[in-house]
Amino acid sequence: MRRIAVSGAVVLGLVACSGDNSSVTEFENPPHEVVSIYDLGKCTDSRRGEVIFVEEDEEEYLCYSGKWIPESEWGASRKNGSSSSEKAKSSSSVKSGSSSSKDKSSSSADSSSAKSSSGKAPDSSSVESSSSNPSGNENEFVDSRDGTSYKITKIGSQTWFAENVRYKGDDVTVYCHSDKSENCDKYAMLYGWDDAKKACPPGSHLPTIEELRELMDFVGEDSSAVVLMADTGWTRDDGFLGTDEYGFAMLPGSYKAGKKSYGSSLGWSAQMWTASDSAGLVFAAYFGWNLPYISIGAYDLADGWGMSVRCITGEPKPSSSSSAKSSSSSVKSSSSSAKSSSSSAKSSSSSVKSSSSSAKSSSSSVKSSSSSVKSSSSEKSSWKFLNPSISYGEMIDNRDGQVYKTVVIDNHTWMAENLNFETANSYCYNDTAKYCATYGRMYTWSAAQNACPEGWHLPSYDEVYILTGPDLSGYTRTADQLRSKVGWIPLNGDDTPGLDTYGFSASPGGRRISSGQYDALGTEVGYWFYIESSDYIIYDWVMEFHQDDRYSMLKRENEGWAYSIRCIKNDN
Repeated sequence: MRRIAVSGAVVLGLVACSGDNSSVTEFENPPHEVVSIYDLGKCTDSRRGEVIFVEEDEEEYLCYSGKWIPESEWGASRKNGSSSSEKAKSSSSVKSGSSSSKDKSSSSADSSSAKSSSGKAPDSSSVESSSSNPSGNENEFVDSRDGTSYKITKIGSQTWFAENVRYKGDDVTVYCHSDKSENCDKYAMLYGWDDAKKACPPGSHLPTIEELRELMDFVGEDSSAVVLMADTGWTRDDGFLGTDEYGFAMLPGSYKAGKKSYGSSLGWSAQMWTASDSAGLVFAAYFGWNLPYISIGAYDLADGWGMSVRCITGEPKPSSSSSAKSSSSSVKSSSSSAKSSSSSAKSSSSSVKSSSSSAKSSSSSVKSSSSSVKSSSSEKSSWKFLNPSISYGEMIDNRDGQVYKTVVIDNHTWMAENLNFETANSYCYNDTAKYCATYGRMYTWSAAQNACPEGWHLPSYDEVYILTGPDLSGYTRTADQLRSKVGWIPLNGDDTPGLDTYGFSASPGGRRISSGQYDALGTEVGYWFYIESSDYIIYDWVMEFHQDDRYSMLKRENEGWAYSIRCIKNDN
């Protein structure tokens, strides 16, 4: 229910409590409304106090201190009162080769107004003293090892480097993208993870995944990449462009994978290490032209990854298990190759056996004959993605009589097309039935756990590892060998066409985000799977394929987002 009549009073109350001497008057016109948060525009000083109703969230948003604050957080986000100071232009010039290409100030919000990941104002003890900064300048940090000066920016209760690290001491190995020194001059160095942990100067450290999540929560998770990306230097203009609202100024330095292989996305993506690892995989953040949010992925060190380093000042906070599920947010991620023998050496608890899988689907009350193989006399539109040179099997879902093609890959039987069984919290792309017929339905995490028919289950991490890792001959599969040969829309000259070598025939059905928007049809597809820890907590992950990336990607995903499903047959 909209409450426009009281929104102006709420704004006045917030200002009165903040201790700000500036006045805010009642609106001459009632607050207008927009469809989604992406239509709000930038919260500038001239719009301070403006309230807009967002239809998709069914909630009003307040422009305050440079940030759109949802009505549900109006009380918490200004707790204890604070000034409404915004970013000021820095008087210092940007040094040559700096990854920060603007004269933004190091501070976008003072410490009293900063909220932690719990939504509460930080305790004063958590705010770093300037005495820990060797430079003595509150806007810069000097590396005592080599004298390099880095711009810093205060974001909430954290102080981050506002440019990538450039340390190249004898104790680390560094890389310049494409082995060209000018890329180090522009974007700074790329480091392997072990060296990344040594790269941050004394008095700072490589951020943990918890510290990264706190940053995302403070700036707003759904637009976290956009507001932290530099507002210049990104060479693609057909996606999400940076606004650099907090002076973080992330530039698109791409990545290294393998001994001499560099990502083709120089100029339109950046990868940044964290200090957290789990089950043989290391967590890192992805910023890219194609996503408005920061994506956190799990990377296999055996693949020779090299990424940028951003340091955070002070001592790291005590870290819980890196893979522990956040109660406040579901972490998005965009890229990770999970192909490692060490990764597969997980405890037996990581693999959910067929007995537990069938228990999940027991609620569907499906008869045991649901996996019986039958022929279908009619062609489905989804079968256009199949590889005509592969001999497929079939199964019938007795819940609705639909026939699905199946394929055996390394002794596991997979559905060779996306599931299209209708449940609560499942969707057709753009809410249009024809897309379900072609690409199957998309499911939220809660719906996905019980969507597969009896005798089949949502795949586990170990089963996904077998699919995306080495085959029985020891040859590692690439993502293009699992993508369908048709249906993928090329975006640039680096596109890798689907080869569909094994008949998995991944088709690009896109996704649905929690606000109800759909995107990536023809260019991406993600499939839910799960990782189960030793304490039997199921984590929601997605195996994702992109039209221009040869690497399959494993990522932690937002439970409210909707993705496709490929069921795998229970072991007999």
